[in-house]
Amino acid sequence: QVGPANLPSLTFSVRSGLDNVHWTLDGEDVTVRTRLRKGRIVFNGSKLEDGEHTLKASSPGSFPGSRSTHTWRFVVDTTGPEIVLDTPAGRLVARSVPRLSGTLEPGALLTVDGESVPVRDDGGFSIRWKQRPREPVLLAATDTLRNTSTRQVDIVYLARRPPLPVRAVHVTFSGWADDELRSGVMRL
Repeated sequence: QVGPANLPSLTFSVRSGLDNVHWTLDGEDVTVRTRLRKGRIVFNGSKLEDGEHTLKASSPGSFPGSRSTHTWRFVVDTTGPEIVLDTPAGRLVARSVPRLSGTLEPGALLTVDGESVPVRDDGGFSIRWKQRPREPVLLAATDTLRNTSTRQVDIVYLARRPPLPVRAVHVTFSGWADDELRSGVMRL
């Protein structure tokens, strides 16, 4: 894997003594993107997009029908790990223990406001507070290639919903005297 620290210097090369070297990147001819440098034919990979790549350098061999090929298979990853929360944007039910849980890509590390948080092997995490944080908290996730992503979460409480629908009306005595209003309330 190639991360942001190595991508700027990513190059591939073969010795320049080979004649008619043909280069392909993910099946596309990139021979025109190679340069001769210090006795080697070099392909600069520093501008490659994130994802899996296959780079091949091939040259006809000295015997008819023979060919010499070198293949590199690698992944470019310069994107920070996604922080997925189990509850939408830190919304908690009133009177519940202030807890935030979610997942990251496996192997990623997590901090909350600069403090390290344990992350399970499968990428799951759970954060608990003794009381609800009054300020938004900053989650920062870092993967094995040092790609980092952040997410600011405001922990808010949602009103509890009653277990059964509640139907109630407060009506003044003069309103109750109105037949149309009273019949509407009775239909509730």
